[in-house]
Amino acid sequence: MKIKRSYFTKAKIVATLLIVSIVLQAVSMTSFASENTDSLINTPIAAGSKHNLIIRKDGTVWGWGYNRYNQLGLGRTTSRSVPTACQTVEIDKVIGVSAGKLHSICLKEDKTVWAWGNNAAGQVGQGSPTLTKPYSIIKPVQVTNLKDVIEISAGDEYNLALKQDGSVWSWGNNIMGNLGDGTNATRYAPLKIETLSDIVHISAGNWHNLAVKADGTLWSWGYNEKGQLGNGGSGGMFGVFNTGIDQNAPVQVLYIEDNTKDELPQPFTDVKTASAGLNFSLALKNDGTVWAWGRNDQGQLGIGDWNDSDLPKQVMDLNNIVMISAGQNFSLALRNDGTVWTWGRGQYGQLGQFTEVTGPKKENGEPANGYTFIDGYHHFLDRNKPIQIKGLSDVSYIAAGDDHGMALDKKGMLWTWGFNDEGQIGNGAVANRGYPLNNVKASIAGGPFTNLDNILQPNISWPSTKVVP
Repeated sequence: MKIKRSYFTKAKIVATLLIVSIVLQAVSMTSFASENTDSLINTPIAAGSKHNLIIRKDGTVWGWGYNRYNQLGLGRTTSRSVPTACQTVEIDKVIGVSAGKLHSICLKEDKTVWAWGNNAAGQVGQGSPTLTKPYSIIKPVQVTNLKDVIEISAGDEYNLALKQDGSVWSWGNNIMGNLGDGTNATRYAPLKIETLSDIVHISAGNWHNLAVKADGTLWSWGYNEKGQLGNGGSGGMFGVFNTGIDQNAPVQVLYIEDNTKDELPQPFTDVKTASAGLNFSLALKNDGTVWAWGRNDQGQLGIGDWNDSDLPKQVMDLNNIVMISAGQNFSLALRNDGTVWTWGRGQYGQLGQFTEVTGPKKENGEPANGYTFIDGYHHFLDRNKPIQIKGLSDVSYIAAGDDHGMALDKKGMLWTWGFNDEGQIGNGAVANRGYPLNNVKASIAGGPFTNLDNILQPNISWPSTKVVP
């Protein structure tokens, strides 16, 4: 449901510009908190479109799932339904991984970035695209002209990198303005986003992005069809409201406390981390609450209804959250007690609510166990408010792929569930799973993963943000 704009008079817009000018001056006087970005941001597992990556404690990368474009880095194009070590040529000492649609990137201890997989749009960052089939780089190569990186995030066909100085760099396909450089030109090597500074966290979605500043404000750019940029559908507070307009440069995420009152949007603040999905966005505030905006026809926002929103709304019944992850049309949230909560699309079992049965089942003619029965098939239900994933406890890290999920617990066990057409669950099969499994298998020397106690454990204490008075 779109917010009414009739209360925006010329006088109020002028007043808003004056207020924003004062706020921006205050922000500009806040120096970047370098102490918050001295250490690399540890991301030990990553869920892509249909492939996954993990980091072992020895610093090597392992991956499984779809591999048609060499996104597993194995040097061959065979889809794998079990974990197989990625080719480790100069790819040890890895502390962060991120998986795109058909490519992968990783961050090493020396703060360099490496990439492999599909390079048709320059997403591997070599200064030029790969124009011959299969249009990919078969093993990890260092991304050109990029150093001092502390965090990485892969979108569908592009990437973001956050440097220690708080600057953000981007490269790859730019069809939606998702590189944030003010153009729609594809970039084959990293380019600095000049209008961003003092950034402490980044997240690349399918075709839009989110960046958290040290002052706790949130910025977005790229595709905006469903209001996923969170700026009220406009070009920012200085622009004219035009719902659904893409932005090829960062704009500030805004917020209205009470939609029933004659209020102007204010900057959305006190943000700790954020996560960008397909056409929706999530933000985690310092108080442990989760906020969402954008597309909501499958309950992606978790607000109890099915209406889109172009400004942030608080997700229902969630508190004490320490981590969030947005998939294509569903979400995961990790509480401080180690439990995992989810909402959104449930078609492929990605909400983890399905209990395994031996055949068609209904209880008293009503849907049961998180699915409904239609035409002889089980159909998982969408959820428009959070529900706990049973069977998961003491979890330390979560990752949402397009339509599947992963969770790493503190014992080192890796759990997977959801869509499995390319073996992304990692159990040696291709059947979808509507409940978490911890039997990810290995196929070469160094395995099998029996207890998975060799997976790198995360530090999810993201850099603190400071609210500007």
